[in-house]
Amino acid sequence: MTNFIKPDKFTDQTAIAADERRDHYDICNEQILEMEIVPDILFVGDSITCNWVVDLYLGKWGYLVNRGIGGDNTLYINKRADGDVFQLKPKRVVYMAGTNDLMAIHPDFWWNIAGRDADEVIENTLLNIEEFAKRCKDTALYLCSVIPSKLPVPYDKDAYNKAIVKLNKGIEDICKKYGAIYVDYHSHMCSSDGLTVKDGLTHEGVHPNCKGYQVMADVLEKYLEI
Repeated sequence: MTNFIKPDKFTDQTAIAADERRDHYDICNEQILEMEIVPDILFVGDSITCNWVVDLYLGKWGYLVNRGIGGDNTLYINKRADGDVFQLKPKRVVYMAGTNDLMAIHPDFWWNIAGRDADEVIENTLLNIEEFAKRCKDTALYLCSVIPSKLPVPYDKDAYNKAIVKLNKGIEDICKKYGAIYVDYHSHMCSSDGLTVKDGLTHEGVHPNCKGYQVMADVLEKYLEI
């Protein structure tokens, strides 16, 4: 095969989440390219995307490809985007990431490392998302909000959810700047406090259950129909 892009693994020492499914996705990408099949929608993101069996909810929209990786963040999505997104030339890309980036605002109690400044983390995350958006000029891009959560102790759930709101505003601004579509999951999954996720939509306050994914699918379909 000519010009088949296989991203190198990012480390052979410390575990990097983006390496977790590297071999599997390379094998899958090779088959898509050899068969000359164009994905109708490609989903890319972290565990919230990876765990989503998108065909169950959105199968009517054609050939769907899921390139989510648990634990991944916006920096490494950019690093693997040539292989997992752009070489497949999907008609539409649904991008949802930022949850793991924002975890850096919390201190690491095990290693006694202080949390990073929230504004700095948000700024860096938005720079990564904007870099991805720049590269999607020939593809319909759907940038999704980060969903609300209910992080357990010892995490500071209030600081985290306020950072999510601020990050989502920045994602919406990127959409306006680059002509992408902003998919607002957050407001449809949020409690009346405007910060925490509604009861019954997640397994443990972070990852959606079937009901949560159904809400996301219903919201996304409205934007796909535009």
